[in-house]
Amino acid sequence: MKNEYGPSVLHALLSSRSRFFQATRSFFIANNYLEVDTPVLAPFCIPEPSIELFETQKLVLKFPKGKLYLVSSPELWMKRLLALGIGNQFQISKCFRNNEVPGTIHLPEFTMLEWYAVHKNYTDNIGFTEDLILSVLHEMDIPGIIQYQGNAIDFSVPWNIMTMQEACSEYSGIDLSKLQKPSDFYDVLSAKHIEYHRDDTWEELFHRLFLLEVEPSLPAGKPLFLTDYPKNIKTLAKEASCCYSERWELYIGGIEIANCYTEAAVPGQIDFFFEEESKRKAQQCIVIPPSDNELQELMRKPGFPDCSGVALGMDRLLMILLDKKHISDVAPFSSFLL
Repeated sequence: MKNEYGPSVLHALLSSRSRFFQATRSFFIANNYLEVDTPVLAPFCIPEPSIELFETQKLVLKFPKGKLYLVSSPELWMKRLLALGIGNQFQISKCFRNNEVPGTIHLPEFTMLEWYAVHKNYTDNIGFTEDLILSVLHEMDIPGIIQYQGNAIDFSVPWNIMTMQEACSEYSGIDLSKLQKPSDFYDVLSAKHIEYHRDDTWEELFHRLFLLEVEPSLPAGKPLFLTDYPKNIKTLAKEASCCYSERWELYIGGIEIANCYTEAAVPGQIDFFFEEESKRKAQQCIVIPPSDNELQELMRKPGFPDCSGVALGMDRLLMILLDKKHISDVAPFSSFLL
């Protein structure tokens, strides 16, 4: 937060963040989740080609001894805790993503809430997420209908639920189930005057369509769970069908707030993800850490629990609840990092 913000504004922001974090912790503790604390540095990563990492060096007697990376998510550590039998857990942590596109909702350093629920799936986490945010609203004395940038958002339950198939049909007029290979997109994108390249992957072509046509049209007057993402978008989500995975993203006020999926439980799918995404990361990223092969092995073992995980952007949610236009308005000193 730059110097033009006086002490009273800074104090009010810090007070709001404190109440926000306390309300979040209170909810999880009341629901018998263990708060965990894991490193923000790692010598490896879960390969995600869309995420560029920050790289640093560990020094021993002033000489470089090895590379370390600021984590983009605590996932790689929290899943180790799951493998050790820790069970339901949550964490509020600092996370880091390099080379993000500048805008009102991105920061290179941000605060993430991540939790894992054992013996639960992505559907179970819909109601739990509703309960969490409604509890936070109550604890912060925020009404059930708020104003965000001149538009009302109604938090009364149930919240909206729409599949990705339904959203693409409603807001782009396409049948997503019929677009199963890259060439299937060519005529669709051309008709909509959306630029693309013939060497784009299926995921890249889909995102061109989704980000330009579907996402801007999503209803913003009520929180929306956008569910059942195409399995051609590679994640560690359990496959729901031939075309879709058990994954949702939560949108509030038209802004993506959280990402959830049922964890993959099939060794072959886990191995394929790590192998294919490692190749893509080597082709697309500047910083290329070693892949987390140990975690890959842990997730393949029979003792790894069935579970569902959620990652929620705390700064984005607070930005909406406090009716702020830019994410840096709710993260002290973050404007120095932009």
